[in-house]
This record gives sequence, structure tokens and C-alpha cells, in this order.
Amino acid sequence: MSNTDIEAVEVARRLETDDAAELFVLDVRKERDYAQRRIPESTNVPVYEDLLQYDYSGLENHLDELPENEEIAVVCKAGVTSARAAEFLRAQGFEAKSVRNGMHAWGRVDHDMQ
Repeated sequence: MSNTDIEAVEVARRLETDDAAELFVLDVRKERDYAQRRIPESTNVPVYEDLLQYDYSGLENHLDELPENEEIAVVCKAGVTSARAAEFLRAQGFEAKSVRNGMHAWGRVDHDMQ
């Protein structure tokens, strides 16, 4: 694992501990996907389609909604678009990491931890 991504199990652990106050989970998937299944306490900014096209304008329009003093864990379906989003956010000065393998990995996390 690199310093630009975070494992889903680590996100789950942090959400269950005092570290939760220092972790903001940003879900960039479509609203319907977010409504069906999501990481607890996550925030949805549905810019998935934009990110597929390397268009960061939708995400840029939401920068003022993101915490400046918390680590941001960005999640998507499989980790590709969240990696793009995290890279963009780091370039804007945020401490952002992509959830490795996205919601696919989240589905494999021990649900007793959630």
C-alpha cells in the first residue's frame, strides 16, 4: 500500500474508534449507488461520471464543503475514480487518500467492525 491510498479495513477500524473525528469519508459514486450501499457517516458528492472523463470541475465546486483539518478517504466502486479524486484533492492541499479497491473492498470488511 502506498501513502496515497488506504485499506477499507483501516477505514472501518478508524470509524469505530476515536480516530473517526479525524477521518472524512467522501463517496464520489452516483447518487443511486450511494443510496443502495454506503460507508456509514460518509458524504456523497456524485462526480463519478465527471471523473471518468478527467473532469474535476464538479469536485472543485464542492471543495468548500470538505474539511481542511481532517484526512479524507475517497471511495468509489473499485478505486479508480477515487484515486483520481484523491490526487486532485492532494493538489489542492487536502490530505486525501483513495480507499483501495473501493466499495468492492468495503464489502469484504468484517461487518462486525461496522
